Amino acid sequence: MPNLKTVSCPHCGDKFKQEHGRQKYCKLQCTKAANARARSKKKKENIKLVTTPNNRASRGENYMSFVKNYAEEVLEGIITQKFVAEDMSIDQSVVTRMLLAYKEDKAIHKARENWDVPEEAIKSLESFEEFRNRYFLTETGQPYETAKFHKNWIKNILKAIDKGEQLMILSPPRHGKTDLLTHFAVWQICKSPNIRIMWVGGNEDISKNAVGSVLDHLENNEQLIQDFCGPGETFKPKSRTGKTWSSGQFTVKSRTVTGIKSPTMVAVGKGGKILSRDCDLIIADDIEDHSTTIQPSSREQTKRWWTTTLSSR
Repeated sequence: MPNLKTVSCPHCGDKFKQEHGRQKYCKLQCTKAANARARSKKKKENIKLVTTPNNRASRGENYMSFVKNYAEEVLEGIITQKFVAEDMSIDQSVVTRMLLAYKEDKAIHKARENWDVPEEAIKSLESFEEFRNRYFLTETGQPYETAKFHKNWIKNILKAIDKGEQLMILSPPRHGKTDLLTHFAVWQICKSPNIRIMWVGGNEDISKNAVGSVLDHLENNEQLIQDFCGPGETFKPKSRTGKTWSSGQFTVKSRTVTGIKSPTMVAVGKGGKILSRDCDLIIADDIEDHSTTIQPSSREQTKRWWTTTLSSR
């Protein structure tokens, strides 16, 4: 009899003697299992993985009951997801998604236990220039230049706010007035989350563009969100709170006082109706141009709206 070579089966690990040089597995069952595994692996490589409802965290109407009565026991292996599904009369896939959500919430809660606003962020709130340098970049990715006249504008704006006065800034176009005021609004919101700001433009579209710029920073400025919201949190309230989050008006989640009727920021076009809209700060940016000031009647109409309607807010 020829000498048979002893090798290990790559599927089950048992040692066996090869009957011929091409024999790879010890028995037929191992050959079939290995081939099935190879086909499955190839299929996974050729199919793009997509997110389905079964592997996405969900916090639906049953979530709070799940957290209160089942979540920890499922994690500890005391009860199964199948048991929970039957006990709650819901599909097991819903339990799977709620468990994913619970794991996420638990990890975020742990991360927030020792979290606080960084010292550098707190310090930046004391100075507009420091805040601007820390959180804002130009379209080319460069820090904004806060010129001497910009600093003078901010100084006088703060003085007017302190004394409850009005301040008019006159400057040529392209001197960074709107960008400066956008950054100033974000600074004020971070300093005083309960503030109510009204941005008035020449028309509603113009004012919405400005409020949208502020909103964009609160939604997408990662450093800002990380510093002032912390792990797992954002400025944007959860959708189920019913608070508006748009360029027309928005309310930040970071408010510390409940029941404030007016939003954090609202966009208003010149001459628009603003009944029941109270505010702490009004920013009126480019509400007049040559066409609206050429006629005395137009100027008088703006003056009347400003002194009677807008100033009463």
